[in-house]
Amino acid sequence: MQLAPRAVAYHRIGATSGRIPGFTTHQTLKNLFWVMTKNVPSRFLPVVFPRLALSYSFTFVRAVLRGQGGTAVKAVGIAAVKMPRKLRERRAIQRGRRIDDAAVAALFTWDLPPASANLRRLRAAVRRS
Repeated sequence: MQLAPRAVAYHRIGATSGRIPGFTTHQTLKNLFWVMTKNVPSRFLPVVFPRLALSYSFTFVRAVLRGQGGTAVKAVGIAAVKMPRKLRERRAIQRGRRIDDAAVAALFTWDLPPASANLRRLRAAVRRS
């Protein structure tokens, strides 16, 4: 191994996962609720959960429309079966948390993420109606 302090690493999103059919769909649908379950403080679940559920639904429907319905159903099944374990992990993670709710809140994006052009158009259409 060699130290290279001036080295630059270039990352291309999906360079590896894009070569494996269904990989991104599977990982997203399997892990999204786990991340929320383990890491979001209880105080924020009423705000975070509906947004996540909507995003999750869109991701699932999009997968089905792209012919990855089987992959999506399998991922949701795995996520559901392992949820009790994730709830146990949540208790340990939240007990060991070292920052308060205000610090966690500062990490959230309270609006749509910057790259959500389709959701922004949908929101604008809903507001106009």
